[in-house]
Amino acid sequence: MVRFAIVCLLAVQACATTVTDTIYTPFTSELFNGTVTIECPRTLTAARLTVAKGRKVIQVKDGQFTVSIQPYATSNPPGTCIVEYAAKTSTGSVVTWSEKWLIPDTTVIQKIKDVRK
Repeated sequence: MVRFAIVCLLAVQACATTVTDTIYTPFTSELFNGTVTIECPRTLTAARLTVAKGRKVIQVKDGQFTVSIQPYATSNPPGTCIVEYAAKTSTGSVVTWSEKWLIPDTTVIQKIKDVRK
């Protein structure tokens, strides 16, 4: 049973796509500090993995960002993930912006520009 679980875990890990990048603030060219919230739909991946709808909040410090996500470009149905960035300004207000990502099925580490839709 344990051996089977390890094999499945390795298979799931192999199917995920890693997105790694350095994020800057939109106007000041300073490193981003804040949160990145990623919401992805439910789907069936090309590797036949059933993926539930999910939401992940990632704290980003000094612009350093990494996440592994199941591929959606080759899933059935194909879908995009909604990504929202949130950061506090020097005055204490919160600035947010969002975009869509289409995650490819690849073992090559992706940058954010590679997955933007």
